[in-house]
Amino acid sequence: MPVITSMKISPSLTSELEVGQTVNFTVTLTSNEAIDKNKSITIEYGPVKNIQFTNPTVQLKYDGVSHNATADFSFKVLSKVGEVDVKNGDQISFIIKTNAESGGVQFKDMPYTYTGKAKVNPVNKNQISITINKTADLIIGQSVSFTVNLSSDQPITERGNILIQKASNVNFAQGNNNPVRLNYIEGNREASAQLSFTVEDPTNPDVPITDGSHIGFEVHTDVKTTEGNFGFVPFSGTANEIDVDSMALFVEKPVLQMSSDSDQQTPTAIYTYLKNKHTQRPLVGTPIFITSQKRNQIEEFKFKDGDKNNPITLEDENDIKGLIITSKTDGLIKFYLYPQTALVSIVNLWSYIISTKFDIRRRAKQVIYAVNYIKPTFFDSIGIPDISDYKT
Repeated sequence: MPVITSMKISPSLTSELEVGQTVNFTVTLTSNEAIDKNKSITIEYGPVKNIQFTNPTVQLKYDGVSHNATADFSFKVLSKVGEVDVKNGDQISFIIKTNAESGGVQFKDMPYTYTGKAKVNPVNKNQISITINKTADLIIGQSVSFTVNLSSDQPITERGNILIQKASNVNFAQGNNNPVRLNYIEGNREASAQLSFTVEDPTNPDVPITDGSHIGFEVHTDVKTTEGNFGFVPFSGTANEIDVDSMALFVEKPVLQMSSDSDQQTPTAIYTYLKNKHTQRPLVGTPIFITSQKRNQIEEFKFKDGDKNNPITLEDENDIKGLIITSKTDGLIKFYLYPQTALVSIVNLWSYIISTKFDIRRRAKQVIYAVNYIKPTFFDSIGIPDISDYKT
């Protein structure tokens, strides 16, 4: 009886392969006679190596009677060959070979040559983002405001909305199921919407949720561009009870001297570490509102972030000016305060968790004294001559 062999690739390889795509396939050898043991299948690259196999040589795996043998392969379609971009329509090719035979007969259709083309999908430049951390520790009863920003290099469809989905233990001001209309700028290539929510169970807002409860939602939009949709932004966090004492700010240099003849004022670092009330675990991504005890006195100062690199702009919360600072991975809240020339101030800073349900605040541990300093002149050092008794 003659030896009958066959080779099969599954799933079948398509004629177009997307750049960046990972392709998995299995080569199966079949015969009515035993297949040679301890053999392999090898991939030989084509003239342009614009794909990369995980393993170009794979040992065959045999069934019990060695009438079937398989080898699994995986490769990725590369975006570059050296420094050259792979282009739409570029040829992709490779050869599948085996050193296995059955009864001294080579396998039908082996070696096998695959030839296809690269497909480069257009880059989708539609971007959606939110101005709060996408993972955060928030405080039970805390009210959080944020902006949703959309941008694209193509016009965004008009009369669009922001939609909230899969909300858990948050209560949005507009209602969790109601859309918020987008505002458009820059020839409809940018759009934004303001949203706010409270950390609470919307079905029973009078009963506080428990420390450690999961909070989350997804931010979607119903607009698109010619490049496609915008996707969505997920938010996931944890509800906490805060150690209120951990909100008390420490002022590194409570007394600040200002020189009226210099714009280079000496700042002070101001910081604290936010912690959970029960576990003392650092609270990460928690926004707090910092303002002065005297209404809007905080406007007499300038501020920079904890690295002293970027100015911090005052924000308005119920007609009160203040800073919104978000805690780092170790719970750190830190910023720098700069006095302004020709102002003398005594200021008490307070930290707040913005909430319409609870009064969560702490005063800073030190009062800040900003003292105007005038460099002595020559007459300040020798005194002014007295000529009241001088006679001619």
